[in-house]
Amino acid sequence: AGIPAVAGETLDSAVPSTRQIIDKLTPRPAQPHFRGITIDQPQPPPSIDMKVTFEFNSATLTPEARQILDRLGEALNSPELAESRFQLAGHTDAVGGDSVNLILSERRAAAVKAYVMVRYKIAASRLETTGYGKTRLLDVAHPESAVNRRVQVTNIGR
Repeated sequence: AGIPAVAGETLDSAVPSTRQIIDKLTPRPAQPHFRGITIDQPQPPPSIDMKVTFEFNSATLTPEARQILDRLGEALNSPELAESRFQLAGHTDAVGGDSVNLILSERRAAAVKAYVMVRYKIAASRLETTGYGKTRLLDVAHPESAVNRRVQVTNIGR
């Protein structure tokens, strides 16, 4: 069971390497060439869905989550990403009410931000948080699935 990534991709390991995270979050120039013509198409910002686990119905990070966030902290301090800003978006599964899940997803995103800020000295100005609750399920066919409980990290530029 890997970690869902961009556009249905999956990282091979339960704990992605720092390099894998850097590669997923580094912007790529998009310049498709067709018979000598360059077509600039807007690319979605690079992002990665991370299986950051929490204690049941709380924003308390599990030991497994800390392991994943240690790799994220290292990646955010890498030369490739050190100048970038990121959105940390919390998501929940569909168990529970809308408002409860929205608040929980916001608290979970804030917990991730606090962890990498303190442990890896990431400036608060580089990290924005938001919570989507259960409004953006990764697996809509299985709304109560654990895969929907995640934190999405998106590179939002400089």
